[in-house]
Amino acid sequence: MSGTVATESPEREVEALEVCRRLISEFDAAVNRFAPEAEISIVNHNPGVRHSISPLFLAALRAADHSFATSRGLCDPTILPALAAAGYDRDFAEISELATSAEALPAIGFPLIDIDYEASTVTLPVGGGLDLGSSAKALFVDLLVERLAHDGACLVELGGDVAARGVGPDGPWVVGVTVADEITGHEPKVFLGDGAICTSSTTLRSWRTNTGPRHHIIDPRTGESASSSYTRASVAAASCVDANCFATALLVDDDIAFDLVQAGWGARLTTRWGTVEYVGSWPKD
Repeated sequence: MSGTVATESPEREVEALEVCRRLISEFDAAVNRFAPEAEISIVNHNPGVRHSISPLFLAALRAADHSFATSRGLCDPTILPALAAAGYDRDFAEISELATSAEALPAIGFPLIDIDYEASTVTLPVGGGLDLGSSAKALFVDLLVERLAHDGACLVELGGDVAARGVGPDGPWVVGVTVADEITGHEPKVFLGDGAICTSSTTLRSWRTNTGPRHHIIDPRTGESASSSYTRASVAAASCVDANCFATALLVDDDIAFDLVQAGWGARLTTRWGTVEYVGSWPKD
């Protein structure tokens, strides 16, 4: 997964990249479900056992808890069995051209995960499975930009999640929202100050299975690939965790747009019919 780290001066970038590498290593050890030795893998493979966990894994669970509540359950990290049933049972780069898809499995629901935030422990019920990839990636960007911001203005981007603080070397940070607009053919860009923009899509991580095409955005209510009116959602919010939460939820259920507006955020949405819609306080192009 590609990313970008930028600071207001070139002199800071070497140190900033080293901070980034250290944090990536910490996140891999905590929440990379494709790493057998990671904490999340140990928890997933040992249901019914109470596990003491690191502060970082606990923070990732807290972010997932927040996203679940904010999205009214549309962002549910207990979709791992559903992802596996859809053929996403290994790193995306290793999915075969034609994966095997099983019967859809609805998520068991995040409230069934026993998390003790005071004791730093978690217990996964039998039949459950955690995938924190979406909210954990957003949390990574939020944490990294906050660490770098102590020494000046900065911007961090990872896999479509971007956050910024302060002003860049040439003025306000300019962020490309998509690689190329599906309608106009050009890359839409916006100014970003202290805040975040996250983009989710049903077209980028997709694959063919024996039962038809699938993608990685799962509707936790059914276990099927999500199918709202939108194929791409970019959301601007104060944090990547909030922006990613709504960007994902909008691909699952159109109705969550009301919650996004009530929270004060904005979105740029590409519909299944090839049109672009704007909701709430979207940044100026």
